[in-house]
Amino acid sequence: FDELSDEQAGIARVKVTSARKLSRTVHATLLEALGAKELAMHECEDPEVIGGIKVEIADLIIDGTIKTQLTKLKYVLNQ
Repeated sequence: FDELSDEQAGIARVKVTSARKLSRTVHATLLEALGAKELAMHECEDPEVIGGIKVEIADLIIDGTIKTQLTKLKYVLNQ
């Protein structure tokens, strides 16, 4: 029910994982990119991601972390 009312109000529920706390600029960019009036954001700091961010919205995951890019590169090089 909360998700439906948030959607009606233009609030996007988002989980963001990054190596360090996000700046206001990144927060504003996410808000604009998602086309939401407001973000209900749960921020997770994980130094293991090295850099970049991973954004989770409902069942959609956008992973732009350096850790994932390095894992993909390692897989390709081992082929």
